[in-house]
Amino acid sequence: MRFMADGRLKEIFTEKCVLQALNNPGIIKFHRSFGSQNKFYLLMDYCQPGCLTDFMERLKTLALPLARHIAGEIILALEYMHSMGVIHRDLKPGNVVLDKRFHIKLIDFATCKVLNP
Repeated sequence: MRFMADGRLKEIFTEKCVLQALNNPGIIKFHRSFGSQNKFYLLMDYCQPGCLTDFMERLKTLALPLARHIAGEIILALEYMHSMGVIHRDLKPGNVVLDKRFHIKLIDFATCKVLNP
């Protein structure tokens, strides 16, 4: 198999390992991975309505109770990650997705820092 550059391969490996180790409602659920000739796939939960960036652009404004709910869930997910020795390092609205009940899930752990691997 021919895979991408070593740096990108390391990010994919980091993301897969971190997702396998984390088990929290605020973290996207990882199911399995598989590869093809030059691609590597991570199978995770499908979250609709999508990322927080798109959601906020559609709404234009967030009602205060919804903003508090989202912020609180992000804080809880980060507290869990930090208790597990993982620092996200790329937290932004595009890396927060919402499920159908508007609970958050953090995604994109390729550049995270693991304190105790």
